[in-house]
Amino acid sequence: MTLDSVLVPEGYTAFLPQALDIQFGVPGMDFAALGDEFMKTDFTTSTGDSRMAGQQEAAKLFPGGILKVDFPKVSAESSVYNIEVSGEMEGRVDTQKDYRVNASIVARDYDKTIAAVQELAKSNPDLNNASFGLMMIKGFAKADPDGAQRWDVAVASDGSVSVNGQQIKGPDAPATDEAALSDEVAPLDETAPSDQTKP
Repeated sequence: MTLDSVLVPEGYTAFLPQALDIQFGVPGMDFAALGDEFMKTDFTTSTGDSRMAGQQEAAKLFPGGILKVDFPKVSAESSVYNIEVSGEMEGRVDTQKDYRVNASIVARDYDKTIAAVQELAKSNPDLNNASFGLMMIKGFAKADPDGAQRWDVAVASDGSVSVNGQQIKGPDAPATDEAALSDEVAPLDETAPSDQTKP
């Protein structure tokens, strides 16, 4: 497959993928339970009730509220890059924070990719940062026997991130109770006079 576009400047056409391969799956979905829940939904109720019904249906579709996505292969190739990603992602359907990712990223001819970006940066200085970033990323890579660069990335449910076993980001700070924090910052002043107090 070839993706060409007259909207892409000539210097950037090499970065259009000449081949794409996207493989992914979502295992464990319970469509029978979703159908049962859907049949019980009353669509004549208010918007709030419909929203709650939608959440209940999602919980039925994904048992335990867990959404899992497997991507055994997602690859893109052009004359200046050859990249492949594989792994899995798992998280809860009721929050955007509690998730984990394990993925392997393999880049072949990575030096050619860096050189191509550096060449573009001669006419577009804004790409100097991208070139620098690519070189920094290479510093985290490990070399495969065939010379490809590999990054095994793990994002834990606590927000920590590691690349090839090296932690590059620690866990997220625990969520604070805004109400409790507010009480600590602005405690109730019981000595303040009431409206009925006269001077």
